[in-house]
Amino acid sequence: MTYQLRMRLAAACSVLLLASAAHSEFRFQSLGGVGGPCSTKSAANDVSGNGVFVVGALNTASGLRAVRWMRFSTISAQIALPVTGLGGLPGGGPASFARAISPNGTFIVGQTTSSNGYEAYRWSNGNMIGLGDLPGTGSFSSFANAVSNDGSVVVGASQRPFGASQYAAFRWTPSTGMQHMGEFVGGDNFSIAYDVSANGSVIIGSSSGFNGEEAFKWTSSTGMVGLGELPGGYFGSRGQAVSADGTVIVGGSDSWRGSEAFRWTASGGMVGLGDFPGGSFSSGATDVSDDGSVIVGTASGYDTFEAFIWTQKLGMVSLKQYLTQHGVTGLDGWRLLYANGISGDGKSIVGTGISPQGSFEGWVATIEIDTTPIDMGEEVVPNALSVPLGFLSGGLGDIVASDDSYLKLRASGQNQMQIVVEGTFEASPTDMLQIEIESFTTRSGTRRRTELFDFTAGTWVFISEVGVPTWEGFGAVTVTTNPSRYVEPGTRRVRSRMTWWHPNATGGQPTDVSVDTLMFTRVP
Repeated sequence: MTYQLRMRLAAACSVLLLASAAHSEFRFQSLGGVGGPCSTKSAANDVSGNGVFVVGALNTASGLRAVRWMRFSTISAQIALPVTGLGGLPGGGPASFARAISPNGTFIVGQTTSSNGYEAYRWSNGNMIGLGDLPGTGSFSSFANAVSNDGSVVVGASQRPFGASQYAAFRWTPSTGMQHMGEFVGGDNFSIAYDVSANGSVIIGSSSGFNGEEAFKWTSSTGMVGLGELPGGYFGSRGQAVSADGTVIVGGSDSWRGSEAFRWTASGGMVGLGDFPGGSFSSGATDVSDDGSVIVGTASGYDTFEAFIWTQKLGMVSLKQYLTQHGVTGLDGWRLLYANGISGDGKSIVGTGISPQGSFEGWVATIEIDTTPIDMGEEVVPNALSVPLGFLSGGLGDIVASDDSYLKLRASGQNQMQIVVEGTFEASPTDMLQIEIESFTTRSGTRRRTELFDFTAGTWVFISEVGVPTWEGFGAVTVTTNPSRYVEPGTRRVRSRMTWWHPNATGGQPTDVSVDTLMFTRVP
């Protein structure tokens, strides 16, 4: 295939507001990161439906780490946005990256290392679960590309179950596990699922058949149905993204002009979207808004590939030029190469480019947003700390910043360590309350239990229990069911109790835990 495929670089870091806007509804944010010229410092792979959450990966000393950022309308220029590390699977290292996030921002999918190999995962509420791979004689390898709104359907590809080097599309649900979706007849046994509709009923991707690789649309009633290609050229097409209701599909196809982005509907069929002037004819669509009206992707121009935005009224236009025309400054020297995702409301676009310093960096662009002030939440550090069990050294000042200054705990006689932390919000959450923690342990197998105090019932409530990494990493605990009960009326105080322990209380081996940062986040 010669058309452009979706580019998903796997590294990301703190988001800094680098470009200002004369018109507040248009903004551009770099994801920054560490590394010199020609290095991959950061990337953004997908964005939630309302543009609040961005997912990608962070390149650290310990390797690639999947992360999620939370964007706030109230944060000023040069202030880093909160970032949550997604952790890893048992037996694997920290290497991971996030490919997609559910429209409601609750579920994240991608690929990480595990004791089995490279494995697809689904992350939610601070917990990452491995999705396995398709059975057979092939090497263990799978990756997830998309997830439905409620997290019940995950799609992607796995090493083929017959020992070949090709991949096979899968559909995963909690009840069925990973299932092979099949492929077209007559090809080389290859298929990949790239996206899924909001309710999980429509899956799109590509598969090889008699003629070559072809975009498909799958439903439980029809199975895998080919979408054809644009007229002329070599036969080939790939479906990359689908609208929320499953009626609009976008991707890339060979055509008589070259590789070309397309938009497909049942009534109109596959329609080419064109390319930029100059250079070789090559474009590909990577994502589409919920209603199918706004499409993003990459096209070639005179000098390089460049991110585009498409609507019926605009046609295909350079995203960088579009931002500049609407008053965004600070883009001099930037090459916005790949637009990887767009929010469901069509107002936030994420991708990867080359910064003025010559490094690959992720970015987020905001277009045509409502200028009415919106409460997009807040993040607060603890203002009170107590250590009922296992205190070793440090204090409150050591957990309010990621600065390698630690609150250190050591298991007491009852093999437990425990802290109680409090923070104060300016308002109560309505959609989500989250606790983010950066920590590690000296003893593999250590567990952490998180509780929140329910001010309505006057009691502690168990939230989650997870393993603790032996390398320093971020973890998150998220509450989406009636989170306001954990915020005290009047004072808006939130209180969390965390307990660490090791299942093996004997043997005399000490269990130490070091906590670098702890934050409370609310979403209105």
